[in-house]
Parts: sequence; structure tokens; C-alpha cells
Amino acid sequence: MARRQPGHPVEGSGRHRDMWLAGLTVVAVACVGLVGCSSDRSTEPVTLASGVVDGGGWTLVSFRNESGELCLELRDAAGKSSYSGGCGGWAVAEPGSGAYLDGTGPGGTEFAYGPLRETVGSVEASARGRDPVVVPARAMPSGSGAAKFFVMAFPDASTDWTYTARNAAGGVDRLGT
Repeated sequence: MARRQPGHPVEGSGRHRDMWLAGLTVVAVACVGLVGCSSDRSTEPVTLASGVVDGGGWTLVSFRNESGELCLELRDAAGKSSYSGGCGGWAVAEPGSGAYLDGTGPGGTEFAYGPLRETVGSVEASARGRDPVVVPARAMPSGSGAAKFFVMAFPDASTDWTYTARNAAGGVDRLGT
């Protein structure tokens, strides 16, 4: 799997790597200490999803940075402090490949999230010895730079998950745009 700099989307087969998580954790901690990663945004954040996992609240927001790139950021329930996030690099060419973010959430939880093409109906996470986790693709706001997005939470980062985008017929599609 190809990796990008921490704070940017992962490109590749969709396989979670502990090195990426460690790098993203460092970036997330640094971003929180610097009043959030989104200080260079050119548009106000729009809340895409929110919830509670293991007693901790979270919010997923999207915005555009000063370069006009689509950004996604996982924040605390109040939408103030950043756990993880990234901008740009979402375009992928091959079915079965993808660009997505894999990072920490509240209380040591693990999140995978990213933008999707119009043709994606769901995203499936699979891991050896675990039941698959499937989440539906959700609509992105008009003009955001992507048709849909996905977000999934896991109790911890101890499992190596593989993420697969599926179209409405169940065929393999691309994570990303």
C-alpha cells in the first residue's frame, strides 16, 4: 500500500497499517495543540455525521482549504478539537483501490472515513477472524467536491482491516473520487 504524508489520505488497496495510524496520531495531537488542522480553511466546516462510540462523542466535518482541496476532519463532539483529518489526494483510478483516512477517535477508538463516487453504495471492512462491517454510503453536500462519503468506527486499533467500496450490485468500486 502506498502511503502519503501524515494528515493526507491513504492511497492503495485499503489495508490499514499501524505505521499510518501512528503517524496520523502524532499529526492529530499536533493539530489539537495548534488549535486544529483546519485553521487554513477557506470555507466553514459542514457537519457530515456525528455520534458516540465507547462513551466519546465525535463529529465528521468537511470544508475546503485555501488551495481549494476537499478536506475531511474527525473532531470531538463539540466540533472544536481535531482527532484526525486530511485534504486533497482523493482521486483514484483503479477499482479495488482507494483513498481514505484511517485515524484515531475519542478514547483510543479507530475510524476510517473518506469521500466516495456516486456509484458507491456501501463500504465493507473485513478482517481475519472478525465479522464484516458494512456501512452505507451517505450523500455529501452539493458542491463539496464528492458525491458521497463513508465513516465507520471501531473500538480500538488492534485489528488490521481491509476496506472495500461496493456498488449497488455488490461489485467492487473505488474508495475516493
